[in-house]
Amino acid sequence: MKRKLLYALVLILMAVSFDSCNKSCKICKEMFYDKNGNFTREDAEAEYCGVELLAIDGKTVDLGVLGSGKWSCR
Repeated sequence: MKRKLLYALVLILMAVSFDSCNKSCKICKEMFYDKNGNFTREDAEAEYCGVELLAIDGKTVDLGVLGSGKWSCR
């Protein structure tokens, strides 16, 4: 009986401690600017976590004659 309670307790503690997107998640959207720096449009917001978030947070993408795109996260 004690062993079953111990296993249940360990299982509950593991479930509580393993959450997929803890505090390293942000809501981001890409904003586009023309070659003169004027805002043109923005993409829909989406949630990014972990490695994906590190890859885009605050990055600027040069689109050549089309202008640029900048990621904005909150």
